[in-house]
Amino acid sequence: SFYWHFSDMHDFKSRMLEVWLQAGTHDVVRANEQPGLASEAKLRSLLALVSRLNADNELGGFRAEPAVREWARNDAQAASALVEVDKARIKYMAGLFRGAGFSTSDSHRRAELIYSTFVGQQAMCVNDPHDMLPVLNRLLNLLLPKS
Repeated sequence: SFYWHFSDMHDFKSRMLEVWLQAGTHDVVRANEQPGLASEAKLRSLLALVSRLNADNELGGFRAEPAVREWARNDAQAASALVEVDKARIKYMAGLFRGAGFSTSDSHRRAELIYSTFVGQQAMCVNDPHDMLPVLNRLLNLLLPKS
């Protein structure tokens, strides 16, 4: 049994949520931060990265995020972690939009739009696996200034 690795159920859930936060947020941001890359290019890179990670992988792929969201509906610990992750992800994307020349409030609104679309696409992929990148890129094209 793998339970001997944890002191109790709370410890087990905490560790699982820590892995999810690290792999699904901190590691993604670190992988996306390429020196010398402009903010707009980082936004495009981020969408490509999270779309690839959304495919089936050892951490659950496209099924993991909706599962955590469902878990958070009935578990305060998971709900708290989910709020932390959502805020961190939106803050990171808002910073990229600010770097692309938008005001703080416009950057936040744009980050919320693209993030909520990402969350919706993940939920849709559970029953209909598909490449979400084209949808996310179309939205990003609408949210960025015309070149």
